[in-house]
Amino acid sequence: MADVGARSKIYDSVVAAPATKAAAAATITGTVLYPFEPSGWGGASVVCHTDDDSKITDTLTVKMYVSFDEGTTWLHVANDATMANGSAGAVTTRTWLPLAPRVRVDLVFDGSAELAADHGVTVDVEFQESLPEAARTLFTNAVTMGDSEGTEVGFTKTGDTMLFNSPSKATVYVTGADASLIGDTITSIVLQSSLDTVNWWSQSTLGTIALANGTGPISLSEEETTSLSKYGRIIVTGDSAAGYYTGHGIQFHVLTQE
Repeated sequence: MADVGARSKIYDSVVAAPATKAAAAATITGTVLYPFEPSGWGGASVVCHTDDDSKITDTLTVKMYVSFDEGTTWLHVANDATMANGSAGAVTTRTWLPLAPRVRVDLVFDGSAELAADHGVTVDVEFQESLPEAARTLFTNAVTMGDSEGTEVGFTKTGDTMLFNSPSKATVYVTGADASLIGDTITSIVLQSSLDTVNWWSQSTLGTIALANGTGPISLSEEETTSLSKYGRIIVTGDSAAGYYTGHGIQFHVLTQE
């Protein structure tokens, strides 16, 4: 069910795939989109489609980026690598970006990637406005993770104190550059609350945000709507098997809506 007063905006064919393409590395940059950035921006769905995946030689990578600073910096938040050579015919996939004030989608071809005629590759984006009448605050880089943490002794990272003002909703969004630079799994990520910034209690364990070893960029989120207090912070703890390494790019972003 949509928020009261919220809108959606759909953009068709946001990046132009050529009618045909010979084998050669190339990147095609899509249009920068931000329909609700001045008002009540929320998330966005990126829908990738091909009429016939057998017309794609090798793999076409769709790279998705969001910006929280009006396009000054871009975070690579999701890969959709399903647009690859195959025998399934028409293929459609959807990727959800939970916080998306500004979005850009690129098509990236490696040196072997080709497109045959009638491939029908398109990328569409639907933006969702969220609580447009609500006061909101965005906290970016809410936890200083540092360059790296080894796996010998464990670690604890205490995030910045955020002035929540007891909002109705807080969305925690974790992005990262490369999940392969995470060792094992960092499962202890806790949202804490406080009335005075001195005494803290555990608001909730962010169980769906498990930073784990994998491939490609990181895009994880969780929404909190219960008993949010005046102040908030995030605590990240890893045991002796959990770590991360130079180039991880892990960042925590929090959007509160009153």
